[in-house]
Amino acid sequence: MGLEDILKGIDEKVKAEVARIKQEAEEEKEKIIDDALKRAELQKERIISAGKKEIDDEMRRKLIQVRREEKRKILDLKKKIMDEVFQEAKEKILTINSDEYLSLMKQIIFNNLNQGDEEIIFSPRDSKIIDREFVKEVEEFVRSKGKTPKLKFLPELDDNERGFIIRSKDVQINCTVSSLFSALKDKIEIEVARILFP
Repeated sequence: MGLEDILKGIDEKVKAEVARIKQEAEEEKEKIIDDALKRAELQKERIISAGKKEIDDEMRRKLIQVRREEKRKILDLKKKIMDEVFQEAKEKILTINSDEYLSLMKQIIFNNLNQGDEEIIFSPRDSKIIDREFVKEVEEFVRSKGKTPKLKFLPELDDNERGFIIRSKDVQINCTVSSLFSALKDKIEIEVARILFP
């Protein structure tokens, strides 16, 4: 074999080796690019997933906030309606005719007198209807309980108020319309709410 053949053989081997190395490098390059694309795709999916989760969480927070605000507004509106209903009812009681009003007041006084020597403080506004006849009926009630009436009727209540306060040495019982209505409201508010907002 001549030198030329040897050189030619070496050249072919070198070319084959270069081709093999080039092929391996190309395959390695493809593998690296493929791996990089897969990692990039995974990263993209993680970023998108995290973004979606963040958006979902933010939307959930906003929705909870909006629902809470709506519930508060609804409760405020219900409270306003309830207050209006009770105010209207109170106004109706305040404007009942004198006979009904006196009958109601007598009943409350009868239920709350103990000794017969109490002070009954009423509004100057009611001076015209709490007359001698009314006082006589209350005194008769005290006598029917076996006590001597020593009641004092005093027009010292606030002029805007109706009803009265029964005051003895030890106790003061507030029977003003405002106080009675407040107690009644506390007692029946839940039932009224059920009727208004089934």
